[in-house]
Amino acid sequence: MKLQIVKEFSIAASSDCEYVIDGLQADTPYRVELAAENEIGRGNSVSVAGRTRCLPPEAPRLYADSEVSTLKLKWKNVGTHKNITYKYGFL
Repeated sequence: MKLQIVKEFSIAASSDCEYVIDGLQADTPYRVELAAENEIGRGNSVSVAGRTRCLPPEAPRLYADSEVSTLKLKWKNVGTHKNITYKYGFL
């Protein structure tokens, strides 16, 4: 399957072989194709598939009921994210 070329870039052969693709959508699969090219032509390409991470969950709505020496925390679940862990800290 031929991939649609969305963005091309060139890096010098003596530089680090690394490139960051930015501006992608969260939680979306992507397939990237890479080939070396010189004055003779373009070599065979290789491809890799990956998926961007999900956005972090929104902040929960937090309420506190206080007593003389306690605080009872109440909050509403946020979004539909799986495996959410709530953490708390105090000053």
